[in-house]
Amino acid sequence: MYYGLVGFPTITMILSQCILTILIGLKKDIMTLKWKQMENKIKYIYDIHTISMDHGELYLWYGEKGEECIVFDCEQLYKDLAGIIHFVSKGNDEMQKHHKERLIEELNKIKDNGNSK
Repeated sequence: MYYGLVGFPTITMILSQCILTILIGLKKDIMTLKWKQMENKIKYIYDIHTISMDHGELYLWYGEKGEECIVFDCEQLYKDLAGIIHFVSKGNDEMQKHHKERLIEELNKIKDNGNSK
């Protein structure tokens, strides 16, 4: 009888798990680094100060005093407009649903407090 490889599958499984754990950790680290790099490139615009157009370009001025600007090519923007409308409508619907649920929740609290008096 040969006993030399009895422990081999167990060691292989342990090493495989260790390597897998290391790889998962590395993937998380890479994703975190990529997100941090993206954060530096993301610009959140809460409010547009002025909208204008010139020479086939759309200008969206934003910032506290309208001092920053994003410029879009009107032709390309027109091609993307269906997708933009879709996502803006979907996002607005979700937010309206959220606000409606919060309003109903608060009104129910007021109603319940009024009945307990």
